[in-house]
Amino acid sequence: MNLHRSARVILFAVVALMVVLIFFILRVINAPTQLPIKTMVLNVDSIRGQVLFQSDCTVCHPAKGRLHYSLKDVVDRLGEPYLKTYLTKQDSLLRTKDPYAVALIENYRITGNHRFPYSEDELNYIIAYLR
Repeated sequence: MNLHRSARVILFAVVALMVVLIFFILRVINAPTQLPIKTMVLNVDSIRGQVLFQSDCTVCHPAKGRLHYSLKDVVDRLGEPYLKTYLTKQDSLLRTKDPYAVALIENYRITGNHRFPYSEDELNYIIAYLR
């Protein structure tokens, strides 16, 4: 009788373990991936943008979120088209007396000028990083 009871306990434990294992497997199979493909592409672009930022921008901007003129939310504030123009043709914005470009020069006494010869892809990488 004792052997029969032990066999039932073992059988119950095996069945319970199998149910837990099946539940875990189904959960893993049906779980969304940690990073959707689009996010992974954006991360690669962001890394490329970080490399460009570190090689060209850290002279004046030690980090994208530090210094008296923080770059936090700059893409949302200015929009991609304007930011691309600002990075590559700030001098033409100043010649046309663009209010934002002029205000930056006056408020922060900026002596440098953004005239980076970035390609469209490079500009997109920098914007991905700044987001």
